[in-house]
Amino acid sequence: KALSNIRTPSYVGGVTCSNLDLGNLPPYVHNMRVLPMDMNDVWTVEVDIEYSGGAVLYIETRLEVGAPDFQKGIIGASLEPNSERDANTDLLEGLEELGDQLGLSQDASDGFKKGTEDDSK
Repeated sequence: KALSNIRTPSYVGGVTCSNLDLGNLPPYVHNMRVLPMDMNDVWTVEVDIEYSGGAVLYIETRLEVGAPDFQKGIIGASLEPNSERDANTDLLEGLEELGDQLGLSQDASDGFKKGTEDDSK
């Protein structure tokens, strides 16, 4: 559901999750604690979960190269070296927003990169 809420340019089709690989290790649950409460409150528990299993989310989309907005961008594109800065960043912002919604952090992606580097040795 979160993938359908990503802002994308008009020439980018729907973004779908094609596969989810949960990795090779289960999450490590530690430091469970019950928070103080009144008799009228809901029971609240905090749990620390550490995950280093290398989960991978595969996403797919479709580029509509025949879309007028896409063609307009190609025709009006400059061939100057700094034209890369003018690229549309809506897709990247949408993916960052998805990462925030899924609770992914820089630490998690660093752990994944570290795990894949270790696997290649």
